[in-house]
Order: sequence, then C-alpha cells, then structure tokens
Amino acid sequence: MRLISYKRTSWIKRGFWLGALAMIAFASVPSIINGDLRHDFIVNLVPICILGGLWFYFLRKSKVHLLADEVFDCDDHLTVRRGKMEESVPFSNISAVDVSTNTLSRISVRLLSPTGLAEAIEFLPEYVPKSKPWSVAGITRVAAELSARADRARGERRT
Repeated sequence: MRLISYKRTSWIKRGFWLGALAMIAFASVPSIINGDLRHDFIVNLVPICILGGLWFYFLRKSKVHLLADEVFDCDDHLTVRRGKMEESVPFSNISAVDVSTNTLSRISVRLLSPTGLAEAIEFLPEYVPKSKPWSVAGITRVAAELSARADRARGERRT
C-alpha cells in the first residue's frame, strides 16, 4: 500500500475555508468594534455579503472541497478517503485517468460506476520536497501508470 496523493490535502482544504472566514472576519471586525454595525446594519452588511459571495464562488469554482484527502495504491485497487468516508475502488471500475494542470495540479480518476464518494475521484498528487519535483511530467507519469493498470484490469475482467 503506497500513498499516491499529497498527504496534507486536508490541511489545504481547511486553509481555503479558514482563509475565507478570516477575510470575512477582517472585513466585519472594524464595523463591529466602532459600533457602526448596529447603527447602519445594511450598509455594513452588504460589503461583507459581497465578499462572502465572492469567496463562495471561488471555492465552488476551484472544487477544492471535492478533493480526496488520501488515495492509497493497494496493487489491485485504490483506497480513497475523503473526510470520514473511506472507499475501495478496484482498477476494473476506472474508466479514465486525466491530469489537470491548472493552479492546483490534480489527477482525476473517472469511474465506470459511481461509488459512495462520487462519479470521479480527484486528488492532488504526491509531493516529496527535495526528492521529486511537482512537475507536469511526474504527474502525467503517475496518471499514465494508473490508466494502464485500469486498462489491464478491465481486460482481465472481460475474459
């Protein structure tokens, strides 16, 4: 069993949500301290709501909350954990493996039949400082290896 996802993904996810809450708190604290919030409630609440709406849009668009916390390669299946849910995904259930190299490089494993987690499992690839760079070539290699193993497993299942 080998961890193939970034081990601090849950910290990154918490950091995004806590960052959003911290920005809203920093925007609202001055009006709370000087008492303006009580006197001009609507005037002070509108910018806070706009900031909250922008953060909510950004978080939903980046889909950070959908990332798997841990993905283990267990030779014949993947063990995926997101929050308290843990699920085993056999390689024969994997239809495709894609790589996204946007701001957060991620690997997306699409499934033939959905599991309790989702129809696709997305995770940040493993990163080991000073030994392996977080490069597109490294991420693509991991995705190609997973895809080849899934193709072999689907071929064995048919015979």
